[in-house]
Amino acid sequence: MNFKKNICWCIGLLNRTRLKTSTGEVLRLFENNIRSLLELKHDDEDWCFCIADYESTDVNVEEFLKNLQREYKHVNFRYKISTHSQNTFTRGGARNNAFKLTDSEIVFFLDADMLFTSRDVIDNIYKHTSRKKVYFPICSSYKDITHKTYWKRETGTGNFAILRSMFIESKNTWWEKTGWGQEDGRMFDSFNRQHVAVRDYTETFFHQWHPASN
Repeated sequence: MNFKKNICWCIGLLNRTRLKTSTGEVLRLFENNIRSLLELKHDDEDWCFCIADYESTDVNVEEFLKNLQREYKHVNFRYKISTHSQNTFTRGGARNNAFKLTDSEIVFFLDADMLFTSRDVIDNIYKHTSRKKVYFPICSSYKDITHKTYWKRETGTGNFAILRSMFIESKNTWWEKTGWGQEDGRMFDSFNRQHVAVRDYTETFFHQWHPASN
């Protein structure tokens, strides 16, 4: 197999670009996420950020990505954006719409508020998908706004990598339910029953802290 290092990062977005806390701090969740990936990207990788944006009002998403392309002139990356009505947002629906934009061999469903501090997860994406496995990395969660301490989030299965062809052939779609919860578990259980799900913990893949109400 002539395995290519190309990934479409699928993200559903509703006002996670700049989030203000009750005390006035600005949390750049989505921005930090994308920047952390660009800092780690290698020249031989073809990456596309596939974003289903639900009328985010905190920052113009396309303008932000255009500015990133100018800022990271030495890093080649693509992006695609589809825009949807804010009042139709569901987490599962956003991921389904982001997937519709994909064109790469590998797809990674990624929450907007994650952060990468090394290439461990990225390299494992290639390793596991090349073996036709579905990779669900275990993340760490920062405990507070300082991002100095964290805990191992073993139950989270919302971020995962899969061959695009496998996802299509599986006929899986994200559960477009109102509210948060259970859609991740249903997706993981589906692939786990097929004995293709892989879990590991690298300690370098993080969920950024933000107020629980957001």
